[in-house]
Amino acid sequence: MFPFLPDGSLLFFEAPLALHVGDIVLTEEDGRWLAHRVIGLEANHVITCGDWNRTSDPPVPRDRVLGRCTQIRRKGVDIHLDLLCVRLFSRLLAAILTTAKSRL
Repeated sequence: MFPFLPDGSLLFFEAPLALHVGDIVLTEEDGRWLAHRVIGLEANHVITCGDWNRTSDPPVPRDRVLGRCTQIRRKGVDIHLDLLCVRLFSRLLAAILTTAKSRL
């Protein structure tokens, strides 16, 4: 998730009751936890991608999403992801990533 989440960032999650494009979610794949951005939503699946990855992840069943990131602490500064300006930035970033990846 670099550059948005540099090494050493601390992420806080809550139950994934409502998901939106642009959210950062926690999933588990092959015994590894992944924090990736939602770039698409389908009826039963979520499409995610790391910000710096060239391709999206395989679709994740909604019931396998473990949490939605609500806050990031990096270098002692807390960033609350539910603030309107941060949500808009996240959605814009997801749209840019989706467009860029579709052109590769």
